[in-house]
Amino acid sequence: MYPGYEHASRFISELGASGAPTETLIRFGTFLPAGILLMVFAFAAAKVLPKAAVTTLGFGLLAYNAFALAAAAFFPCDLGCRPESPSLSQIIHNLSGLGGYLAAVLGLILLGIQARNWQGLSHLFPLGLSCGILGFLSLLFIDPGFQYAGIAQRILEMCIAVWTLSCAWSIRKYRVPA
Repeated sequence: MYPGYEHASRFISELGASGAPTETLIRFGTFLPAGILLMVFAFAAAKVLPKAAVTTLGFGLLAYNAFALAAAAFFPCDLGCRPESPSLSQIIHNLSGLGGYLAAVLGLILLGIQARNWQGLSHLFPLGLSCGILGFLSLLFIDPGFQYAGIAQRILEMCIAVWTLSCAWSIRKYRVPA
């Protein structure tokens, strides 16, 4: 649907950029609903799991990442996402995206560490740490000048998704121990 778009080198946001052929579909059919659903997950999971400041902070950081994803629907990047003179929307998009990604990797690491204390869910400990660390390393390569920035971004997104889905699956019938 987007002639010339290269997944390996281009950002996901370019699919929803102002003027892109896939703009409306991606912004309002993907970024907004995914952000909302991920926020709902973060708040629901924080309520189900044992109460602790680290748990609340970790899920709060994941919720911020989800909020930044939803915000991309309203603050798209400029066409190509690499303008010499960025619009206000591009600036907001970049700052919220970077903040969201940093929050996500820190949240994954914190939740991974905290999972050691979740009875029956300790398998989320190594997964959270692995996803958080790999996500952080990927974040270092999300640079418009890097030839494979698109791959780096997709690895980071995969880390967030793998941990989120694993956590959701694991806690679907979880009951806080008495």
